[in-house]
Amino acid sequence: MKAAKPKVVSRQNCTENWLSQRFDQLLKLDLIELDDDFYEDALYFKESDALDEKFTQLEEDNLFYIHRIQDIEQYLESTQETISRTHENLDRNVTALHENKDNLTVKILEAQSNLETYQKSSIGNKIQD
Repeated sequence: MKAAKPKVVSRQNCTENWLSQRFDQLLKLDLIELDDDFYEDALYFKESDALDEKFTQLEEDNLFYIHRIQDIEQYLESTQETISRTHENLDRNVTALHENKDNLTVKILEAQSNLETYQKSSIGNKIQD
């Protein structure tokens, strides 16, 4: 009987997923020895005050961002009020301009009517002379 050829693994086949599966497989077969500290997580906070300092820093950051958001909201509200007042002023100005235009149109029509009347009367006076 012929001995089985060992499987050749190239570097192209060594993906992260394949390595993870292979490690788990060898670990289950008890073919890998691990140090006792492999399963122990490192402590994130090594000093007793580090957690308090981190919490205080995060609280200060949160308060800063809350204050900044409030400032931005206040600025936005103020800007919206300014825009609203500007639109109201523009609407009033446009209305006043339309009224002035209408008044001037009426005056122009009256002046044209008066001019026609004057021209007719002056033509009539020339004929009588």
